[in-house]
Amino acid sequence: MDRAEELERLCELVERVASGRGGAGVIEAEPGLGKTALLGAVIASARDRELRVLHSQAEELEQRLPFGAIATALGLGLGSPDPRLAEIERLLRGGPGNRHSGTTDAQYGLVEAVLDLVDDWCAEGPLVLAVDDLQWADRLSLLILHRLGRLVEQLPLLLLGACRTVPRSPDLDQFRRGMQAHSATWLRLPPLGEPATIELIARLVGHPPGPELAGLVARTAGGNPLYITELVDALARDGRIEPRQGQVEATVTEVPPSLGEAILHRLSFLPRPTFDVLRMASLLGSTFDSADLATVLDRPPTTLVEPLQEAIAAGVLTTSGKHLVFRHDLIRHALYDDVPASLRAALHMQAGQALAGSGAPVERVAEHLLQGTASPGEAIVGWLETEGDRLIARAPALAVELLRRVLNLFGAGEERAAALRVKLCTALLSSGQLKAAEQEARDTLPTVTDPRLEAELRWVLVRAAFEGGSPEALHEVELALASGRLGPVEAARLQAYGAITMYTVGRTEDAEAMAYRAQETARAYGDEPGIPETLLSVGTIRYLAGHYDEAIELLAECRRRASPEHTEPEQLLMLHIVLGFALRDSDRLAEADEAFEAGMRIAPGIGGTYLSNYHVGKAVARYLLGGWDDAVAELEAARQTLDLFGVTRAGINGLQALIAVHRGDLAMLSRCLREAEAAPLTGTGGRLYEYWLVWARGLALEAEGHPEQALDQLFDAWHQGVAGVPQARLHHVSPDVARLAAALGDRDRLRIVAEALDDHPTGQRTPSILGSGELARGLLEESPDRLLAAAGHFRRANRPLYQALAYEHAAVLLARAGDTARARDAASNALDRYTQLDAAWDLARAEARLRDAGLRHGIRAPRRRPKTGWAALTDTERKVARYVTEGLSNPAIANRMYLSRRTVQSHVSSILGKLGLSSRVELAATVSRLQAAAHD
Repeated sequence: MDRAEELERLCELVERVASGRGGAGVIEAEPGLGKTALLGAVIASARDRELRVLHSQAEELEQRLPFGAIATALGLGLGSPDPRLAEIERLLRGGPGNRHSGTTDAQYGLVEAVLDLVDDWCAEGPLVLAVDDLQWADRLSLLILHRLGRLVEQLPLLLLGACRTVPRSPDLDQFRRGMQAHSATWLRLPPLGEPATIELIARLVGHPPGPELAGLVARTAGGNPLYITELVDALARDGRIEPRQGQVEATVTEVPPSLGEAILHRLSFLPRPTFDVLRMASLLGSTFDSADLATVLDRPPTTLVEPLQEAIAAGVLTTSGKHLVFRHDLIRHALYDDVPASLRAALHMQAGQALAGSGAPVERVAEHLLQGTASPGEAIVGWLETEGDRLIARAPALAVELLRRVLNLFGAGEERAAALRVKLCTALLSSGQLKAAEQEARDTLPTVTDPRLEAELRWVLVRAAFEGGSPEALHEVELALASGRLGPVEAARLQAYGAITMYTVGRTEDAEAMAYRAQETARAYGDEPGIPETLLSVGTIRYLAGHYDEAIELLAECRRRASPEHTEPEQLLMLHIVLGFALRDSDRLAEADEAFEAGMRIAPGIGGTYLSNYHVGKAVARYLLGGWDDAVAELEAARQTLDLFGVTRAGINGLQALIAVHRGDLAMLSRCLREAEAAPLTGTGGRLYEYWLVWARGLALEAEGHPEQALDQLFDAWHQGVAGVPQARLHHVSPDVARLAAALGDRDRLRIVAEALDDHPTGQRTPSILGSGELARGLLEESPDRLLAAAGHFRRANRPLYQALAYEHAAVLLARAGDTARARDAASNALDRYTQLDAAWDLARAEARLRDAGLRHGIRAPRRRPKTGWAALTDTERKVARYVTEGLSNPAIANRMYLSRRTVQSHVSSILGKLGLSSRVELAATVSRLQAAAHD
C-alpha cells in the first residue's frame, strides 16, 4: 500500500541487473511499515524475470553467529550438490585456530571463499542477493555484503536489503556508508498517509470505513500497516465493527493501546495448545525447524502437526523450504515478550540443554545457554569441556561470553576451572582480543598444574604479546623455556617462534643461535612437522638480516620437507611469502613470482595477515619491476583483506605513497600518509614494513621543497636501520639517499653510502646492490662511466626507475663535459623510462636538470601514456579485459593469471575507469568491437 514509487525504483534495479549491470538497494523503516512486504515484491519481480535469487532473513538470536545471515542465503546445510558450497560448508565447520593463526584468520579465509563463489555465479548469469532484517545481521555477513557492494559496479549482481531504523550497530552503520559510497538506492519508508490508510481498511473489511472507524485507526495505528491490519482484524473478530449505509463503522472507542497487545489479542482466538507451542517457538527465533521445536518441547514431532497447521492457517506462521517462519518478527516478539523474564531464561536454558543433547550446531546451543539462567549447571560445564573447541572455531566471541559466564558463576573444581580458563584464553586470542588474552593467560598460569594446559597457555601468551607488539613477548618465550614444563619437541617449536621475536628486539645473533638450536633439536628427535617449522624460522631470520642466498637455501629445503599433511596451511603460505621476499630482493623476480603463486595454490583458503603479506610482497616486486599500476592493484587487494594485527598497514600505505610521490599524485600521497598517521603501528611484525613509510615521508618532504629535511630523515633511516630492518636490507633506499646527498653537496654522507655499498655488510653482490654502489660511487666521483655502469647493473636487475636515475645523472655530467652525443643518448634513455613509468615527478626533475646542463634542443621526452582509453591500459589490464570478454569470472581469471581474485577485481575497476564504462557487459562489447576493428 502506498509504496508504488519505492517499488518502481527497486524494480528498475531488477531490470538493470537483468541487462548485466549491478546495483544495490536497501529499505529502511520502522517495524510494521512494510519493508518486508516491499522487499518480497521486488524479489517476486526478480523471480518473474527468472533471475537467480538468494534470500535470507537475519535472526535476532544469531547476531553473534559468524556468517549466520549469509549461510542461510547461500542455502548451506541443505545438501546442495554444488561442490563449491560443500567446500564452504567444510570451511564453516572448520576447527580451532592453531598456534600460528587464530580463528579470525580462518573466518576471513571463508569470507574470500564466499566472495569467490558469488563471483563465479555472476559469471553464469545475473544474481540477486537479498537479506531482510539487516539490523540483526552478524558482523561477518555484513562484511561480505559490504565487500560485494564494491563489486556491483563490475558484476551482474543486485544486492537488496531491509532493516529497521533501530537498533543501529556500528557494523550496520559502516555497511550503510559503504553502500551509499557506491551509489546504492537507500529508501526510508514513511507511515501510510490518510488515503492509503483508508484504502487498506477497505481492503481488509470489504467496504470503505466510516469516519469513526477511520479516525480510530488513524489515531491508534499511526499509519503502521501491520498495526492497522492487526487492529482491524481484532475489531472484526470481536464483532466491534458493523455496516452502516455502505460503509463499515466501529462500535467502540477504545482499542488495544499497543501493537504488541493488538497482536496478542488476535492470537488469543487460537486454541491454547497452539498458543503455547507458538510461545515456545518464539524462543527459537523468527525462523525455526519443527524438529528442533519437538526436541525443545520433548514431544514427538507428530504431536506438533495440528498446532503448527493451525498457526499457518491463522497467518501466524509461513513455510520457507524446510523451515517455519513467523509471518512478521513483531508477532514473534509479542509472544516472546509475553513470557515472564525469569521463565524465559529458564526456557532458554532448557532449550539449550535439549539442543545440545540432540547434536545441534554448537553456536545455536551457546546462544540459548547465554540467554538462560544465571546459574549454569554441571551439564553446561561438561558441554563446554567437550564442545568448547568447536565453539571457539565457529564463533570465538560467543565462546568468550559463555565461558566468562560459566567461570564467573559456576564453582567448578580447581583443575576443571583451569581447563575452561585456558579455553577462554584461546577464544580471546582467536577473536583478536590480544591484551585481554595476554592478561587472562597471565592470571591463569599460576592455577594450572597440567603440563599440557601450561604449554597451551604459554603459546597464547607468546603469540598475544608478539602480535600486540608487547615487549613482554620475548620474556614470555624465555620463561616458558626456563619452566622445564615443555618437552623437547614442544620446546624446539617454541624456540623457532621465539627466535623471530628475539630478532625483532635487535638480538640478531642470539636469535640465530636459538633458531639453529631449534632446528638441531627437531632433527635429533625426528620431528617431521617441526623440522620445516624450524627451517622456516632460521631462513626468515637470515632473510631479515640480509643474507638472501643463505635464506633461499634454507627456505628451499623447508619447501622440500613441508607437506600439507604435516605443515599447517598458514606456515605453508608464509614459507612461500618469505621465499618470495628473499628471491625478490636477490633480483630473481621471476622465481619470486613463482614462489608467491605456489603459496596461493597450496593454501587458497587462508585469510587475514598471511594473505595481506602475500599482496604486499607481490606489490613490492611489481614496484621494483616498474609495473606500478599492477603494484597499486595488489595494494588495493591488500586493503580488502583483514590484517587483524596491522602487520602490513605500513607497507600498504608506504608503498602506495611512494608511487604517488613519483607520479606527482599529491591527493593519493596525502591520503596514504593520513591513513598511516590515523592508524599507528602496534604489532611487532608491522614494524618490519615501517621503512616504506619512512621512505615515502622522506620523498614527500623533498617534493614539498624540503630536500635538507628529506636527506636527514632518509640518511638516518638507511644508516641506522628502521625498526629491526638493518642497513643491509635497505639497499633499495640507498639510490635516493645518494641522489639527495649529491644534490645538496653533502659529500661526507655520499661517501658513507658509497663505501657501505662497496663493502656490503652481508657480502651480497646482487645486480641491484652493485648498481646502487656504482651509482653512489659515480655521483661521488662525478664519473659518467660509473653511472652508465650502474644503469647496466640496474637493467640486469630489472629496476627501470633506478636505471633512469643513473642515466639522468650520467647525461648531466656528459653534457657538462661537452660530450653532447653521449649525453643526448643517456638523456633519451632516462626520459624514456620515466615516461614508461608515468613518473611525472622524476620526469619534471630530469627535464629541468638536463635543461640546466645545456641540453635544450633535440631532447624531448616521449609522449606519456594516455590516462584514458584502450591505450591507457597496461599489458596486465589488457589481458584481464580479454578474459572478461570470454565470460570468465574474477576467480577464473585469477587462476589463469596466477593472481588473487581481489587483484583481478582491482584491475577490472581500473579498466572500467580508464575506459569510462560501468559494467563487464559494456567492457566485453567494447573489447569485441576493438578486436573486430583490428581484424578489419
